[in-house]
Amino acid sequence: MLKLGKFEFKNKTELKEKCKTILYKYQKNSELKGNDLLLLKEVLSLHENYELKTKGLSYTIYVRPCPINPKNNQFYVVREDGSDTDFSYVKAISSNTTKSSRIKKILRDSINLQTIIYKEKYFKENAVNGYVICEETGLKIKKNESHLDHYPTQFDEIVKMWVDANSVKSEDIDIYYLGDNTTCWKMENQELLQKFIKLHEEVATYRVVLNKVNLQRSKSAKFEF
Repeated sequence: MLKLGKFEFKNKTELKEKCKTILYKYQKNSELKGNDLLLLKEVLSLHENYELKTKGLSYTIYVRPCPINPKNNQFYVVREDGSDTDFSYVKAISSNTTKSSRIKKILRDSINLQTIIYKEKYFKENAVNGYVICEETGLKIKKNESHLDHYPTQFDEIVKMWVDANSVKSEDIDIYYLGDNTTCWKMENQELLQKFIKLHEEVATYRVVLNKVNLQRSKSAKFEF
């Protein structure tokens, strides 16, 4: 049983479904009311960036169109000073983020261009009628059905190489949040980040696999530092 204030749910899945129902039962640009507002405030309190989202001010919660895809709704906080920021109820409910995992997210984002270039080149050289063969299942897959998997050296192993080579720990690395209505963190030491980008370019190898297989695969223990 999952308890949030006066609310009870069987599990996180049921809580997420309830939040989704609330998200789409309101007209866009409407303020949450009653128990809906109370529940979403409880959910927001779980968010890893709760203090940054609220800034210690009183606030209410609204629904508005997502700026990336206006067909979708998003929750957002309006603080007493009139400032606002969006938040993800899914991220809040699933929140267990450590500083180490935030740093790894920065590292992943830093090598996006490398992976995009590799994938484009792979499909250009290997696709037949728009399909390539999944290197795990043997099925034919399109680009939009594919994931790029670090293999055989996993991403966390490359992170460990970088950590060991530079003798760093997460507490030694300064990161900062980029501000309202973003999900991004940035590393203060850009020279250290560039060392990771260079290392990754030198040692990373990949395979192209079916996205569903990659998402459903049992995850190995994550490297924390």
